[in-house]
Amino acid sequence: MNRLMQPAARAVRTAISRPAARQMSGDVEEATKLMSTWKMVSAGGAVAVVCIGGYVFSAGHEEHFDLEKNKFHYMQVRNKAFPWSCSDCSLFDTKCWAEARAAKQ
Repeated sequence: MNRLMQPAARAVRTAISRPAARQMSGDVEEATKLMSTWKMVSAGGAVAVVCIGGYVFSAGHEEHFDLEKNKFHYMQVRNKAFPWSCSDCSLFDTKCWAEARAAKQ
């Protein structure tokens, strides 16, 4: 049992006896220089993202799909009539409902 505890006790003794020191390369000046460099890179990247995003979102959106102009055969497939008074109009199609009511009168 004593032999099993010796490596652990040795590790604890060496950890306690050594002074706490940072084990990193470089010095404070180099770290400060790198930190300021990456701050500038991040700020420049943020400005670039904002500019590109502004350009993309300010561009015209004229190429949207026009349902009235492009009526496809599969858009009005009815296997069974709708269960309301105007069986050809979908429930929230207000334009179709207005045309159906105008045609009834």
